Amino acid sequence: MDSSQQSEGSHSNPPRAERDKNPKIVLFDDDDVQEGVQECENSVIGKIITKKVIHLNSLTNALSRIWSSPKGFKVESLGEQVFQFFFQDSKEVDRVIKGSPWLFRNSWLILQQWKRGVDPLDISFSSAPVWIQIWGLPLHCRTKKMGIKIGKSFGPVLDADVFEIQGRGSFVKVQVQLVIDKPLLHGINVGSRKDGVFWVELQYERIPQFCYSCGIIGHEDSGCEAQGKVAEDTRSLGPWMKASHFGRRIHVAQDQSRRDKEESSSGSIRRSKELTKELMEQLNRLSMKDPVPVETSITEPVLSGQIAMINKLPIESPSDPLVVSEPLEELSITTPTAATFDDGGVLQDCTNVTSRVDKEGKKWKRAR
Repeated sequence: MDSSQQSEGSHSNPPRAERDKNPKIVLFDDDDVQEGVQECENSVIGKIITKKVIHLNSLTNALSRIWSSPKGFKVESLGEQVFQFFFQDSKEVDRVIKGSPWLFRNSWLILQQWKRGVDPLDISFSSAPVWIQIWGLPLHCRTKKMGIKIGKSFGPVLDADVFEIQGRGSFVKVQVQLVIDKPLLHGINVGSRKDGVFWVELQYERIPQFCYSCGIIGHEDSGCEAQGKVAEDTRSLGPWMKASHFGRRIHVAQDQSRRDKEESSSGSIRRSKELTKELMEQLNRLSMKDPVPVETSITEPVLSGQIAMINKLPIESPSDPLVVSEPLEELSITTPTAATFDDGGVLQDCTNVTSRVDKEGKKWKRAR
């Protein structure tokens, strides 16, 4: 099946040799293509690694949903399972490239930035960044350097670290630029002179369909051309090679735990300071402006108010501080609001209240 039949909307070009024989050429300036260049600068080139037929409308609708309907999104088919994806915002371009490779109908879509002067059909889509989990290393071998060492046997190393999955423990994980036309391995031997040789299992994150017969990404067993010629070390390939959990970097988890403790501690101190400030403000509002200038057994100040004595009040009976035996001058009590005593007594509506106590020493009773 040729490329024009493989994808809807694709076109066929004459062979390069035939094009080179034609001596006629038309030269153009940058001004002639300025609008087209600006549009392509916010685009990416992608190839779907599959032998299946890809329909342009289905691809456009599916990726629009996966990429959250970016503004100005459209797709052009370039042939040979290669497509050009256009966006209105350059941030969308960066986002989709960073997430590459993407999965479309269980097949990889590998993306690269559009570059002027580069024929999209000449771009190599032979590799993709992949995280590989390494299980079975002894505890003393679970290090970042060990991940880099093992990762180099698969391709250029992009990242490596020690991770953990709750309930399964720690493991080493490495991200490599994986060559996709080489068989996936379900495990490898690792060893040293002091530790001997031991076997480690490999699991791959977010990988598409691959052949359980030959280990190559892009086709299934039913379409494998190498059936019957498979090497012995690929007989144990299967879906268990696809990682279902991705784990968490151990040092990130430790840092987060430390930050949580620090935030909790600082939050307690901050709340304590706020509480202290609030209490001080309340105390300032409740304090007496002018203390009573005479000796008296009244120990509780009138809350939220003020007691002002015009003349001294001779007090005869300490057992009942409100019994007066001598004639009194005027007693003025002023308070902005009703005052409440600890025993429940209330001076109601006592703003600028002036009263007298007669010679018989009658008590001034508090309003209940």
